[in-house]
Amino acid sequence: MAAPPQQAAPLQQIQPQTGSEEDRRENRKRALKGGMIILPGQMMSSFACKIRNESRGGVMLVLPDATRVPAEFYLIREADPGHKIPCRVAWREPERLGIEFVTALQAP
Repeated sequence: MAAPPQQAAPLQQIQPQTGSEEDRRENRKRALKGGMIILPGQMMSSFACKIRNESRGGVMLVLPDATRVPAEFYLIREADPGHKIPCRVAWREPERLGIEFVTALQAP
């Protein structure tokens, strides 16, 4: 008598350690928008970035060197260049930032 076929073990989903679904308070929608990171007190210092996903409370930014971005900054979206959004870094990877919108930046 032949042995019954074995069932395959379920595949495990691997989540990134930062920015995973479990870490988010709100669902995010995919996006591909341009933006600019403006350093507080230094309007002439900025970094170009791409907004890859967004929610009401924050966005994920992609840029060449996220390690150079301070913990707090302003974000300006290409679609709304007259509006500076105060932001705080929630998580960081070499080329990605998870940021949350805040009401104001902390005083240095």
